[in-house]
Amino acid sequence: MDSGLFHCLDDDGRRAYAAGLHRATRPAARWHIYCFSDGNVNGIVAPRAAVPEDNIRDTLTATGWRVDFLGPTTYLANTSSFAGDRNDIPEELRPQMPPEQVEQMQEIAKRFAAIVPLLDGDRVHMPLNVVHATRVD
Repeated sequence: MDSGLFHCLDDDGRRAYAAGLHRATRPAARWHIYCFSDGNVNGIVAPRAAVPEDNIRDTLTATGWRVDFLGPTTYLANTSSFAGDRNDIPEELRPQMPPEQVEQMQEIAKRFAAIVPLLDGDRVHMPLNVVHATRVD
């Protein structure tokens, strides 16, 4: 079960992860993945790099996995994790972050600032892909 790791890796990291999991499991093992998608739910997009469906399919099939199901779902997130000023990223982290990630975080903060007053509670649905895969020989 992978709930939120796959999308944290770059392309090389995802391939290495999938290949390593293939080596560590037996034939017919099942892998369930939940990762941020490039969709949106009522204007809300993923807070970090999303993984396109074709990337998921290509990565898994190239490393010995059969994709049995891949489709959209949502993740019910707590809005408090999106509070605060995205310009307040600690100085020691800034050099480690690609500029496009900082820009994406700032865009997400703007979107949340617009919708938070409209929410009933502190939860919001975020776009995810759900994947069911089976290890092949």
